[in-house]
Amino acid sequence: MFGNTFELCTVFDLADHMPYPHLLDALPPMEGLWTAWRAGFQPPPDDHEADFRHWRRAEPVPPAWLHAAGSDLAQRLEVVYQFGDTAESSRHWLAKWGMVCDTFNDRRRITAAEAATFRAFWQAHQAGPKDTLRQLGPVRAADVPLLGGHRMADLIAGTTMVEIKTGLMSDAVLADTVLQAAEYALAAPDAGYDIDNVVIYLARYRLIIRTPLQELANSLAGKPVDLASDRAALRQPEPLRSPNSRSRHHHGPLP
Repeated sequence: MFGNTFELCTVFDLADHMPYPHLLDALPPMEGLWTAWRAGFQPPPDDHEADFRHWRRAEPVPPAWLHAAGSDLAQRLEVVYQFGDTAESSRHWLAKWGMVCDTFNDRRRITAAEAATFRAFWQAHQAGPKDTLRQLGPVRAADVPLLGGHRMADLIAGTTMVEIKTGLMSDAVLADTVLQAAEYALAAPDAGYDIDNVVIYLARYRLIIRTPLQELANSLAGKPVDLASDRAALRQPEPLRSPNSRSRHHHGPLP
């Protein structure tokens, strides 16, 4: 759960456009507004009732505010992803919400319990990795649905696929992470994203690993490869997730 919190906070902090409008749409109205405001976003000055996809970054917010927004949302991701598109009409979803999310006070206690860890991670993030990530380009999407929604990438910045990890990183886990990032980068063009580079951000170690996609694919295969052929081999005939975990407000590629 902390990994989800850090990922959400990182994307909130980097994005100029609201990166999670589809998630906030699934929250009760006042909680969606609270989350957006705490994360540093506001509606256009001339349209205070604009939906979340039109909200823009207003000004930096204290890390504690950002953490409160990210942690609260992270605790409810599973429910929001599964039932988010029918939040207003599904009684089953509302019952599920009550079982999983408990109460606002319970969520606040979880946030308080991870606060010290978040402060340490965030201070390290601000000391260098944040600027490196910002230089990759505008954050065009977050929790990007790939392969019919069966895979979710953390974020795309410019033409770079970014995978964020907060846990301890053994050689085996790192190898799996590299394969995951390469798979997502290869799948991204079918979802409308042009990807040239892959970044793995190991937040616990303040380490950013960046490599061109073609170079990474060649290295993994042990020989030069044709990316178009790899993409074709990766495609799956599976249907879209149902119910769809992304609403019509998913940010998606910028024009």
